[in-house]
Amino acid sequence: MKKSSLFIFALTFLVASAFTFIKKDAPKKDPTYYYVLDEEGDPTEPADYGPPLAEPPDGCDGDTYVCVIIAEDNDGYPDIDEGLEGEIETALLVHEDQSHVFLTD
Repeated sequence: MKKSSLFIFALTFLVASAFTFIKKDAPKKDPTYYYVLDEEGDPTEPADYGPPLAEPPDGCDGDTYVCVIIAEDNDGYPDIDEGLEGEIETALLVHEDQSHVFLTD
């Protein structure tokens, strides 16, 4: 009975160690960037945004149109997932900035 308990303990330790090792080597997410929407651009279309910026731009005051979004980089374009798309729609509907969406006039 002792041998089986020792075996189970050792096996549990090895499995836990393997998961810890895998977790440490997992690639980290890209940092987020600021993306300015091109004039007349579609705010849900990644190609309609300028290049990624490390710092927020000046001049995004208002409540009518999308000015800037904060997103992860996807080969030079913002990664607009369903959550961010929902924030964009909410910002435009309620005319208020959201966590990752900033409006202008």
